[in-house]
Amino acid sequence: MANTPTHVKDRLNEFLSKSGGKKVRKEFMDWIEKAEDLEIVNRGKQLWAYLQSGKVSGFEKALLAGALLYLITPTDVLPDWIPVVGWLDDLGVAALVVAFITHRLDDFEQGKGKKGKRKKKRKATA
Repeated sequence: MANTPTHVKDRLNEFLSKSGGKKVRKEFMDWIEKAEDLEIVNRGKQLWAYLQSGKVSGFEKALLAGALLYLITPTDVLPDWIPVVGWLDDLGVAALVVAFITHRLDDFEQGKGKKGKRKKKRKATA
């Protein structure tokens, strides 16, 4: 299977070459090159690989879904219409979930995933 970032760049380059605008194409491709090395892009790739790995627990899925739902919905502990203070609870939820997921991603990258390990069976004593 082709490397996804290279495949995307090739497709974009093909599309932009057909549409013309050499200056725009060059600037856009330069931006893609810079964006590929950003930490947030790398973490996004790690998160995607983690979510596709099958090692994500139901708790982690629920945590991600709940955090996204909490950030999207207008009903919060502190209403968003209150300037600055209204965003603090959203920021707190986002920070906690990002810290948890970052920790899990680091464990996943190092091969320390909790799923897939088998517990030792206890021997029955008579």
